[in-house]
Amino acid sequence: MHRGSDAGKAAAEMVLVGFVGTEPHEAMRALGEVAWGGVILFSRNVRNPRQLRRLTQGLRRRWRELGAQLPPLIAVDQEGGRVARLRTGATRFPGAMALGATADDCLARAQGRATARELRAVGANLNLAPVLDVNSMLSNPVIGTRSLGADPESVARLGVAFIRGHQEQGVAATAKHFPGHGDTDRDSHRELPVVEADEPTLWKRELLPFRRAVAEGVAVVMTAHVVFKALDPVLPATLSPRVIDGLLRDRLGYHGVVVTDCMEMRAIADRYDPEEAAVLAIEAGCDAVLVSHSPQFQHRSWRGLVRAINEGRLTERRVAQSLDRLRRLRRLWGEPAPLPMAVVGCDEHQQLALEIARASLTVVRDPRGLIPLQPATVLLAWVDLDSGAADGGRDLSFWLREAGFQVTGPSRDQPTLPPARQVVVLVTVDGPLVSERHGHEWSRIQRWQLPTIVISTGVPFGLGEVPGHWSVVAAYGAEPCTLMALAELLAGRVSHRGRLPVPIPRE
Repeated sequence: MHRGSDAGKAAAEMVLVGFVGTEPHEAMRALGEVAWGGVILFSRNVRNPRQLRRLTQGLRRRWRELGAQLPPLIAVDQEGGRVARLRTGATRFPGAMALGATADDCLARAQGRATARELRAVGANLNLAPVLDVNSMLSNPVIGTRSLGADPESVARLGVAFIRGHQEQGVAATAKHFPGHGDTDRDSHRELPVVEADEPTLWKRELLPFRRAVAEGVAVVMTAHVVFKALDPVLPATLSPRVIDGLLRDRLGYHGVVVTDCMEMRAIADRYDPEEAAVLAIEAGCDAVLVSHSPQFQHRSWRGLVRAINEGRLTERRVAQSLDRLRRLRRLWGEPAPLPMAVVGCDEHQQLALEIARASLTVVRDPRGLIPLQPATVLLAWVDLDSGAADGGRDLSFWLREAGFQVTGPSRDQPTLPPARQVVVLVTVDGPLVSERHGHEWSRIQRWQLPTIVISTGVPFGLGEVPGHWSVVAAYGAEPCTLMALAELLAGRVSHRGRLPVPIPRE
């Protein structure tokens, strides 16, 4: 049945690809004559909502021209926070950890619903969100504020609420990264992480959110390029029949689509040829391989699948299982009813983002009652701000001025202390705060001997190192709504409601 050209078409349906370009003709040139199973969109493909709507319409039109009976999957990572491909003109929601700090199912469901509505308006039909990884490793370099928190029950409850709201609006959601990327100290984009936890721990911690997502009927599950020694001591989860067919399919009872994380990530690409990796993933029980960047890598993955089908290594039954699941997904979710473009970035969604930001802010401690700030000059300092986060510092300065404060700074380029009676320090460090890299910045701030409030916009693990007499606020991100909410908090216009979704180790 799947010989020759049939094998080529079947294999193409099991590959999701990325491309460079923002206009339909650029996509057509990059994608060629192959009716892939779908595409993944990155920031490189997005200028604004109207352009994105034009692009997705062009993609659907092209699939029809190629003779495809079903629309393509059009996937995007719209998690909120620092992972959001649609930004300009859209609602910038806080990230998952901020949502975790609210501990509010209703807000999680509302964010899922609003996110889906904006994606539906621009023509995307698959969101590679939410992240259901339980953030249990302090030194985790890749998950960070993308996680809802460290408590499996809370991650499961809020993640399911997000999925429910999202899929109610006609856009498929994805539970990722199965069976969990939170207990790793390595980034699978760069190397292969290994989780040492025993199986009972995995069932209580990593697997609980995914079990709930499966029960909720999540449309897609994405795999993790991580070795779980208790499940398969050799193969990463993406390539392991024990993990995908044995655990996810058989033991958790999941019958939906399983897609890999990007196969170009070095955890896989450094160890396997693209042809072999693609076949191993499908043999393990995955339905589609994601190849986000290189056309050469995409075609090599495709050719590997074609050869495995033609040679009988991938059996007709195995291929039919994946095609049935993928086609059902495309049939159910491929053509969501369109929504007007006015939905994208609408006032209702902007107010929701601000409500979530306000509810997430966590005053970890305020021993001297510095919050709200006194009506005097504020020195805005920062630690470890990259170029993107520096914009956050400027935005916070703007909102503080809007709240009636005199703001001086930033302090980094000022050799002497400007006249000020209080200091607000914006911190983007996810790991240890006092390190060789930025210890001198802390030393300078301490020498000022002013009343000080430290605001963390990253994972708040390192806040235990902040001097005990300083006030500490966890904000979990630097989106515009979060910075506006912070200014309101410091001005005494709103009270904090958030609670820490991860522990803060004490020295």
